[in-house]
This record gives sequence, structure tokens and C-alpha cells, in this order.
Amino acid sequence: MMQPVITKAFEAWLVDKTVNAEPARPDKMVFALIPGQDENVEIDRNEGMPSAGQISHTADITQYGVLNENAVVYSVVLDTTIGSWAYNWVGLVDSASGTVLMIVHLAEQQKIKTANGQQGNSLIRNLAMEFDGAATVSQINVTPATWMIDFSARLQSMDESRRLANVDYYGDAAFRADGFKVTVAGATATITAGLGYVGGLRAIMTINQALALAGKTGVWVDICWQGTVTGAWANSFTLRAADTLVDYVDSAGDRHFVTRIARVNGGVVTDERKPFPLDGLRQDVEDLDVYSKGEADARFLLKIGDTAMGKLGAPYFQANGNSGNGWPEGAGAYLDQLNTRAPFFQPNFDWEGQAGGATYVPLTKGRATRKGKGWPTAVSFGYLLPKEDKSAQPVIHVISDAAESTWVFDTDNGRIFSKAGTFALQSEITPVGVPMPWPGNVAPLGHALVVGQAFDKVANPQLAVVYPSGVLPDMRGRTILGNPAGRAPLSLADGEVKNHGHTGEVDGTDLGSKETTAGGAYQLKLRSYRSNTALDGGDSDRHSLEQGRAFSDYGLIEPIPNHSHWVTLGWHGHSLRIDAYGAAKNTVDNIAFNYIVRLA
Repeated sequence: MMQPVITKAFEAWLVDKTVNAEPARPDKMVFALIPGQDENVEIDRNEGMPSAGQISHTADITQYGVLNENAVVYSVVLDTTIGSWAYNWVGLVDSASGTVLMIVHLAEQQKIKTANGQQGNSLIRNLAMEFDGAATVSQINVTPATWMIDFSARLQSMDESRRLANVDYYGDAAFRADGFKVTVAGATATITAGLGYVGGLRAIMTINQALALAGKTGVWVDICWQGTVTGAWANSFTLRAADTLVDYVDSAGDRHFVTRIARVNGGVVTDERKPFPLDGLRQDVEDLDVYSKGEADARFLLKIGDTAMGKLGAPYFQANGNSGNGWPEGAGAYLDQLNTRAPFFQPNFDWEGQAGGATYVPLTKGRATRKGKGWPTAVSFGYLLPKEDKSAQPVIHVISDAAESTWVFDTDNGRIFSKAGTFALQSEITPVGVPMPWPGNVAPLGHALVVGQAFDKVANPQLAVVYPSGVLPDMRGRTILGNPAGRAPLSLADGEVKNHGHTGEVDGTDLGSKETTAGGAYQLKLRSYRSNTALDGGDSDRHSLEQGRAFSDYGLIEPIPNHSHWVTLGWHGHSLRIDAYGAAKNTVDNIAFNYIVRLA
């Protein structure tokens, strides 16, 4: 059964009740049968009310009480007039809002009504809710003592009785084999994983633990039995470094039992663990200079006709077995096994094919059942006698009260068949010689890197079939190509760029006519002078030209102003050069792997 859970819907419901100052307590307990429910699977806190067809019974909560300020309990009594139905789901419900507040998943149980001369059963179901301020918000102020039998004293006495029974058997402390064995390196102790009992409480450690010694001379196990009102109880232990420790009671009232498992002095470790009683007895027997019962049976119960009284277990076979050559009977080559015996031997059995199917014959079998809980399981090894004319097939068979599995070995081809399917042969999964990517620089066991090296063709005959030269290709910096027509497998071809070309064109453009920038203004001058021919004897407006004269500006010639010109450019083009670009080889985005092949 999983621990009860308070649903997520409870949280919103509790807020509403608190705001409205209403008692936050359920009024119904619902019993339902959920098909296929696994009581060992963690309960989803979002789970709600089962469907109406799955609800077996709804009962009014008739009693409730406060366990402590953070825990309250609700109770219903179903007498023999109620039933008959089955249930594996119980929930606390507020009927007014239809809110499921707490859920418990159980193994299927029966509520039987007294009828037709059959005595029914009475059912008292108590469910405790634990959350902060439970007593206050539920407005419950009575204790279960007013209506409920207090079993706590009896439960505590049962726990103590079981602890004392363990003490009677294991003593104050005992450990199996190397469990909790201490080794020391420097100032750190390492405690080996394993199983032990301290003060009658079971301590199991699944992984090795490290402990700082801090100068202390002892390594101790400190264990106690702890739990809550509504939660599971379990043994809780710690490893401690101390010079001395004694049993004690902590502030929560839990009793602690301690034992020293090693004494440390100057780096020297003294093992102070005691073995389990049977382990110690077995060691005492081993130290005796006599044969054990198993050895005596193996040595002297040897010939046909010998009689053994009581149960006969598997004998212990020594090197000087009964085959006459120093080996147990039947030891030898595989090919000899058809006509030899074995320490456990079934004489030849002639069978005839049975109509309707093959017959299974177990040779060895064992059965185990979980104490007090069931789950019986039988495991056997035998052979299957087919109805067809073929060899018997070895079988490993497992069956429980809920499932069955078989592994059948086909004697014709070596295959293994099971309910999960046919086990593939290694050669089918990865044929010998197939290059496979590998992320390391060292090939895994049974494989070799493909780097152009020679291999042993005698030791690897299957690899030699696909690489008859005895040399593997060198795949470094190379990839694999599907073999094109006309090429031999394993032939090497250097990388090439496919034949191709490039074209380039610069479009022609008619630039038309363009006007030049205005400028070039100029005042023209003449080599002239005024002629002295005026009637009044002064200069006249007439001018005479004389080559030897300097240029003068008398405004005789109109100046040339700033001006521009139009130039026709027409159609034209440009030459184009395409530069080389790229790496030395054609490549793609890549991640480097080594190639390996399987050796065989």
C-alpha cells in the first residue's frame, strides 16, 4: 500500500473553509474498486473521485478526533449489515462541494454482509490527515481516546518485542561478511556497504561511505527507530567518529543504540565487528579438522546402490572426483558430452511425439515465495521434447502466479527464443568487417581501428574473408562512397572536383551625352594702340594694330563668358576577372570519428 496523499484540491478547499470560518473537515468516506489499480504506484495528487460505476459504498463519518495540533483522524464503522462488495480505493470527501480531500490505494479487500448463514465482517476504517494547524482549522477539540481504542502502547510493545528477538539472535551487534568493514587512508575512514544489526535494529547500506575521523579513535554506528503518527516508520542510522559513545534518547524521545565497528590507533585499524551467528558458526566449522556434512556426502555417497536418509542437497565436488582422472564425472570436450555422464545425471529417455504440441521435462527446479506476501515463483532448467522428428531443445522456464517466461535454445542453429522475440546473432547485429564510427582513439575490446594496418588472418578468419589481403583500409580523413559501376570494392579514389565552369558578364550601358562643367571665361586682347588723329589733337577712338605692341584691353573684342560643352559617350563595357576561392578539398560540415571493425 502506498502512503495516503492529501490531494491538490484539498488546498483550495481548505483556503475557502478558513476564509469563511467553517470547520475544515470531511463528512463522507468513499469506498471504490478501481480495475487494474497498482497499490504500490505513487498516488497522483491530482486524482479525483472515481466514476459512479466504480464506487462500492459511501459512509457517513461518525467519529473524529485530534491526535495533535497538526493531525486529526476520521473514522467510520461498517457493521455486518453492510456489504457485500470489494474495494481498493478509500477517500475522504466533502459532500457539499464534491471535493476529494485525501486518497488511499490498497490491495483489493472484501466487505462481507451477513446473509444466508454466512457470517459477515465488521470494518472500522480510520484515516488520519496531517498538515499544519489541522486541529485548529478542522475545529476538532476531542481526542480519539473518547471513542477509539489506543493501540499505540501495544504497537510499541510489538516493535520492542521484535527488536529484543533480534537481540536474542544477533546479540548487541552483528554484521554479514564485509558489511560495515572499516578501512582508513589518512584522516578518512571508508565504511563498506552491507548489512548489520545494532541493538536489534536492521541497518543496510547500499554504497560505501566516507567518514572524516577528525582525530577520533573509534568508528561507530548510531541507529534508531523513527516515524510519524501518519507516516511510515523505519530504521535510521548514521556513521559517527568518536572516542566513546553510549546508548541514549534524543530530544524527540527516540531511543538510539550505538556500537563501535572499528578502533583506529595511529593509522592501524582494529575490526570490532561481530559476524552473524551462522556465519560465525560456519567459520568455526571450517576451522575444524573434520569433514563437513556436505564434504562427507560428496566423498562417500558415490556408488550405485548407496542409500541416503533425509534430504540430499547438492554435493561438493572436489578435484579428485569420481571420473577416475581427477575431474568430476563428465568433464571433457563438448563433443564428448552426448555419451558421458555428469554428477547429476538422468539416464537416456526415449520419447514419442505427442499430439497437440511439445512436452517440457524439467531437470532441475527451485521455488521461492515472498514471506507473508505471496508472489510464488518457480525456476527450472530442462528440455522441450518436440512432436516433430528433431532434437530436444534446452529450456529455461520461469513461472509465477501472474506471469510466465521461457527461453528456448534451438539445437539446430544456436538461436534463443523468448516471449520478447528471437535473440539476434552477433553476426546479424554487426557483420564482421563493417566499418563503424567510434568516438575514441582506442578501439573497444574485440575491435580494431581501421587505419591501414595488417591483421592476423589466422586469428580472425571471418575478417580475412572480407579483407583477403590481410590489411585494413586506412579510413583516416576519408569517408565511404556507395560503390559506383565499374569500380572494385575497397578501391581508393582521391577526391576530385567535378568538371565545371563559370560565366561572367558585365551589362553594357548607354551613357548618352554628358554636359561638361561650365567655365573657361576669357577676355580676348589685341596688340593695339589709340591713333593720335583726333581733330582736337587728342587720342581718338581709332586704333592701330602693331605686332610689337603689348596686348591691351580696350574692349574692342567681345569677351568669351563661362560656357560648357556636350560630349557623346555611347555604349561601352568592362572586362571581368573571377578569383579562385575555397579549401584544398571539397568537404562538408563534419565531426571526426575513428572507424573500427569487429574482429572475428
